[in-house]
Amino acid sequence: SSSSSSSSSSSSSPSSSSAWKYGHKYRIRRANRGDLENVAKLSARVFDQDLLDQAVNNSAKFGPIVKFTTGVFAKLSYWILLADYYKDLEACLDRKDKLAPIARQQAKGMSSRYMRYALTKQNDGRMFNVMIAEEKDTGKIVGTVTIYRFSAEAVLPPPFPTTSPKHCYASTLAVDPEYRRQGIARQLMVESEKMARRWGQKYMYLHVLKPNVDAQYLYYNCGYKFVKADPWWYPESRFLLRKELPEYLGGNGLASLPRMNM
Repeated sequence: SSSSSSSSSSSSSPSSSSAWKYGHKYRIRRANRGDLENVAKLSARVFDQDLLDQAVNNSAKFGPIVKFTTGVFAKLSYWILLADYYKDLEACLDRKDKLAPIARQQAKGMSSRYMRYALTKQNDGRMFNVMIAEEKDTGKIVGTVTIYRFSAEAVLPPPFPTTSPKHCYASTLAVDPEYRRQGIARQLMVESEKMARRWGQKYMYLHVLKPNVDAQYLYYNCGYKFVKADPWWYPESRFLLRKELPEYLGGNGLASLPRMNM
């Protein structure tokens, strides 16, 4: 489900004061298993809660019984979606953990950063991270984004097979509505792009819903460019955007590659 989710950030370009506030109030780190429940709750709140509440409110015109029934259905749907978010994240972390000792064994005795980079690149399942933004004082998770490798330019959506190459992909960018307009979404994307570059990726892809003009404004200002619109048979109406990332293979050659987390 995460591969088809579009980013839901209403953050615009932050001012210098908001950037200052971000650095003093929040930090970004990789999520661990203890964070998954709160990450799932934030994702469900941002992507699904408003639509479910709207459905309940719209049902009121059909009478109290219909509204009550819709409310029960909405609560049930919310808990199902919440469980799906959690299970998807947990499954990806499980797969990543299983591959970690294999990668360590392959890299044993290799001091070259390039060899570590090459081995990590082979382990596609390890290229998965959930980044979170949290308040420094309280530890509250106020933003999240998931990055992994995905065939973003495939003609048909999953689970249909594709020969389209995989690239780094940012999904489910979500910021708590009470914490928006502080540069959190932008900084989550910056850290995600840094991670993609450590993985040796040339591009970062993402989808954004066509009606979500605020998120489009954010991404275009972050350097993303339009690739294509989803065809009419897709379940959601989205734009596919892409950003070319700076390469590490510059003047210093392979020595300029960062050390990988094996």
